[in-house]
Amino acid sequence: MNHQKETSKERRKRMRETSGRKYLKEDKNWTTVDYFSLGHVVGRMGWKGTGLLIVFMIVGYIIYKMV
Repeated sequence: MNHQKETSKERRKRMRETSGRKYLKEDKNWTTVDYFSLGHVVGRMGWKGTGLLIVFMIVGYIIYKMV
């Protein structure tokens, strides 16, 4: 495929598909230790996912203390 004549929309789509495949391939290299390492988890989830995780943990703790 000639990448110089593609539109910006096509380029974004191609890049999104390419990075998605890389992301899936990298998941196979994870070990059990990586799931419990805060650096690996935050790196994978991004800042929004990490923020949601923290919020859910706080809410869960509050509910746990109420019961």
